[in-house]
Amino acid sequence: YAPIPDVRFRITRSRDIRAPNLSELYQAGGANTNNVTDPFNGNAVTQYTGLVSGNPALDPEKADTWGLGAVLTPQFLPGFSASFDYFNINVKGAIGTVSNQDIVDRCFQGDTVYCAAITRGPNASGVTVIQQIRSQPFNLVTLRARGYDIDVSYRASLDEIIDSFA
Repeated sequence: YAPIPDVRFRITRSRDIRAPNLSELYQAGGANTNNVTDPFNGNAVTQYTGLVSGNPALDPEKADTWGLGAVLTPQFLPGFSASFDYFNINVKGAIGTVSNQDIVDRCFQGDTVYCAAITRGPNASGVTVIQQIRSQPFNLVTLRARGYDIDVSYRASLDEIIDSFA
């Protein structure tokens, strides 16, 4: 909307959906060995085998986006432009990865999605410990970003700049 030639307003509202990519779904994987603190066993430091892989159970991300802005191009200052924008992006089910310690901690907090990434079994002493953690992408609860973008620019012909020094 441009009430006068020097000022334009814009507004955007969108619903965006992103499906997981092939790597996030079906990454072949790799293995490593590391340690985590296991709150289920009195915060004992436990060595485990880590498996990095994709997650075929991922759901698409869904985002609701708002954008409001104004662009100023005053006729009395040719070549000058300024834009001011506000954005608010809320992604539900954002696809992301967390550290293996976060997987253990979130499982301990009762989030069963993360518990499914942990394999437990008896150690040499017969105590049930973490044997494997699958580090894979998960659908996180939400991801939110909001803020302002400001852009100011001035354009001039190179000939005009050179002529001003002559």
